[in-house]
Amino acid sequence: MAAMTVVGAGSAWIRVCLLLLLGERPAHGYELLQSLERFGVHGVDTGTLYRILRRTERDGLTRSDWEPAGAGPARRIYGLTAKGRRALDDVTRELEESQHLVGLFLARAHELALTNS
Repeated sequence: MAAMTVVGAGSAWIRVCLLLLLGERPAHGYELLQSLERFGVHGVDTGTLYRILRRTERDGLTRSDWEPAGAGPARRIYGLTAKGRRALDDVTRELEESQHLVGLFLARAHELALTNS
């Protein structure tokens, strides 16, 4: 999968990926940063990640709590709220619709390519 940049749709993609990851289980920022790579998101700086997390928290989609980290400093752990779960469900439906449309587009594009070969 191609790497994504963090502009425009890239930030929106990161946001929905974070909602999915936090829907699976609460996590701290560094863990989320690493997990984003499974969705083709590479090279996101920590400042960008935390700005997106703060925005989702401000929008009521996520929540955070400080958790003691044993020997080191406390870490902020993020989790999904009920509102965030509804937003995740909504975007999942939208992506399913988009997947269908992309499939139609690709089928026609492949047909065109075969016709022009």
